[in-house]
Amino acid sequence: MDPEPVTVRLTESTLERIAKIAAVMSERAGGITVKRGTIVRSAVERGLGLLEQELGISKKPKR
Repeated sequence: MDPEPVTVRLTESTLERIAKIAAVMSERAGGITVKRGTIVRSAVERGLGLLEQELGISKKPKR
């Protein structure tokens, strides 16, 4: 299934945080550019898991 594009408005401080994370991840990836979209998708996936847990609508992640 192809991902559906979603548009969101983010504060300047959030965009700065995303840029900082992208820079660190790119450095750790040996200089390969990590795009903002990748960071945002990762943050959404992690955040959704936490929200689902908090709301009791998913199983706890396996360790």
